[in-house]
Formats: sequence, structure tokens, C-alpha cells
Amino acid sequence: MENYINESLEDEASVELTYIYPTLYTDGTLGFSNNTEKIAEKEVEIEYENIKGKEFTTKELIPWYNDITKINKVTFINEIVPSSLKLWFPDCTVLTTI
Repeated sequence: MENYINESLEDEASVELTYIYPTLYTDGTLGFSNNTEKIAEKEVEIEYENIKGKEFTTKELIPWYNDITKINKVTFINEIVPSSLKLWFPDCTVLTTI
């Protein structure tokens, strides 16, 4: 029984890491989560779709590219496992904290 429980927990953890949900908040924070969890006390401006497994070959393909002038902070709410961070933050001229 114990092995079954441990395997179930491991399977659940792996499933969570197959998602990367970016969310832009009104204060300029771009948060990343492996589930739909949001940062408490912050107001959501835009929720983007799951980007796990996507590689951005041009900066214009980044879901938050049209909002880069609003992003001043990047926060990882919990563990994410991106295949690449290439072109995630180009031209983010007001970004000060990751």
C-alpha cells in the first residue's frame, strides 16, 4: 500500500510539472506556476495559456510580448521545468527583479 501511495504522489508531481502558466498582474509582476495558483493579494491583469514545451523562435511569439513594457518583476510561484528560456524576456526594459 505504501508503495502505491508514493507512486501516486510522484505521478501527481510529474503531472504538475508538465504545465507552465504565466500570469501578468496589475502591479507589473509576471508570475509562473505549474498550476493555476495565483499570487495572493495581487490583481490579475492577464492569464496566458499553458506554455510548457513551447519554444519561442521569435520574440513576437511570446504570449506576453505585447505586454513587455508592463513587466517589472518576474516571480516563480512554484517549480516549473521549461525546456528553454530562450527569448522569454527580450526587450523587457523595465524588468528589474527575477
